[in-house]
Amino acid sequence: MPTRSDGSSPATIAADNEAAAWERVVTLVESGFPAGGPTEASVVRFHDPSADLEARAARWGFTPVTGCLDEVARFAGGLALAEARARRDGQADIALAAYVERRRLVGDRLVHWAVPWLLAASAQPGDDAGTAARLLLEVADRLHPVPATGAVEGLYPPGEDSYGPVDPPVPIDQLLTSVWSGQAAGDTRGCVDRGPDDFAAAALIWRRLAADHPGTAQLWLDLAARAERSAQLLRCEPKP
Repeated sequence: MPTRSDGSSPATIAADNEAAAWERVVTLVESGFPAGGPTEASVVRFHDPSADLEARAARWGFTPVTGCLDEVARFAGGLALAEARARRDGQADIALAAYVERRRLVGDRLVHWAVPWLLAASAQPGDDAGTAARLLLEVADRLHPVPATGAVEGLYPPGEDSYGPVDPPVPIDQLLTSVWSGQAAGDTRGCVDRGPDDFAAAALIWRRLAADHPGTAQLWLDLAARAERSAQLLRCEPKP
């Protein structure tokens, strides 16, 4: 395997570059959202991942305090640095463990809610939220945590997709407060105020995202299906 003049292998360089991308994500989130962005629980609403996040972090000596977007991104960046350091030290087992932990963290605890929320919070292309979403997608394309499978049968329990239960037992007005509806409420606007056409348009966005970002394609295909379902439910809602 070729190395750089300082002895770094391509895998080490890639981990270093990824760590820099994570640092940029943290900076963008903290600049645009002083509280560090939302938590997964506040975006999903029907699932609290705090115990799982704490268990993952404990294995690496990291202690979550808020569980906010910037904190989870900082944890991921620390894992990228740990991989790079281990590779330089010849500790292949630790490097692999840091890579695997980061890949699972991104797929299970971050990108599925953070990207929709950041895109909803973005006011114009190239702003802090939109740039952070782009960086997350690019990192996830390298890690490839949730590629399209062609079918979810056998991968998830019956009645679930990559997000969880497809038919949560809540009224549509409650569902619209969650990314499970097919959209996330951003910083300044909420899904509750959106109609069926908004969700139909969101479904097209997610399908384009799936085509453009194979590393997380299954997430966006499932989110598109959820947005289409919400659009149908809203069209069937009785008018006041």
